[in-house]
Amino acid sequence: MTEDDFHAGFSVFMATFDKNYPPATLRIFYGLLKDLNPESFLVAVQAICVEQKEFYPNTNVVALIRHKVADLENDLPSSEEAWEQVVAASRDVRARGSLHPEIKRAIKAVGLEYHTIEPGGGFCLAADQIAFIRKDFLKFYASFSKQGHDEKVVPIMSKIEAKDLLRQVGFEGKEGA
Repeated sequence: MTEDDFHAGFSVFMATFDKNYPPATLRIFYGLLKDLNPESFLVAVQAICVEQKEFYPNTNVVALIRHKVADLENDLPSSEEAWEQVVAASRDVRARGSLHPEIKRAIKAVGLEYHTIEPGGGFCLAADQIAFIRKDFLKFYASFSKQGHDEKVVPIMSKIEAKDLLRQVGFEGKEGA
């Protein structure tokens, strides 16, 4: 995202909540948000401005925006929808290739590899085994999808990016930085 994109979206935010941040704070915010897709950032800011009734002094603005962006960009089906896709894939070989990687990861985690699927379709397991596997699948899938969401919210910042951010806000060369 460019600084112009950031300032366009953030001015709407500041006007909505009657906030004024000093330039150094805005540089920090931009440094922590610049990796976001500009369209997603603008949509997230607009959604926050429309949905958020009050804005408290201690609200972490960066986290609020990053969480909203991650929520908006979440392309994962719900746990129940994911399980339905697994069941459908057990009946249709062509559907297996289109499963989301997180669904495939959960399938592997519960040991429901495709060798347990009968050639004619369906699971080659007893009904009580499927119920236990379903329960475990839902648990693993929820965990994996939360992990993916959290990685979008808190990206890993390289040392170079961290030093660049510190330089932008005037901490370059200071002791302890």
